[in-house]
Amino acid sequence: MPSAMRRFPGNACGVLLVSFFLLAPLAMAVPAADEPEPSAGIERFYSISFDDPQWKTFETTGDMRDAVALDEGRFDDVPTEEVLRAVLEYPLIGDIFAFGTTGLGIERVSEHCTALRVFLERDDACDVLSRAISNTEQAASSVQAPAIAKMGIPFILRELHAYLESAEGGGGMPGRALS
Repeated sequence: MPSAMRRFPGNACGVLLVSFFLLAPLAMAVPAADEPEPSAGIERFYSISFDDPQWKTFETTGDMRDAVALDEGRFDDVPTEEVLRAVLEYPLIGDIFAFGTTGLGIERVSEHCTALRVFLERDDACDVLSRAISNTEQAASSVQAPAIAKMGIPFILRELHAYLESAEGGGGMPGRALS
């Protein structure tokens, strides 16, 4: 069998993931009638998300990044579980799938996402991810994000976990190729 045929499922999966995360903001143009209100008592890390009308007025990715920039000191006394929630609520977190490998995507997004950078530096990050992966529904329930964005949480958790495991194993942080 030609090698291109054997690689097709991997390529298709990568294309689908990238498409999902790049098109999700467009799907938010029409709010869902059954979209739940943010959970009472759970603080929002970001004052704006991609389903807010103001988000659609931004002309550049830089404008979007500036609107959701957080100070690193914001996470000084925050438990790692909450830092992970801030990562999952980051409106541009799906960009980790927009590069040749998810490892490269994670590195690039962490340049602009303070929560991701802080999370990756935490000693217990891999353990927190393992617990979140074992109960994805509970992890997703605390995230202040539209339902369509929450659908990507299992993929993001697994990719972050693989990234951290490859770093701990001494293999660098290459991520997995999407093509």
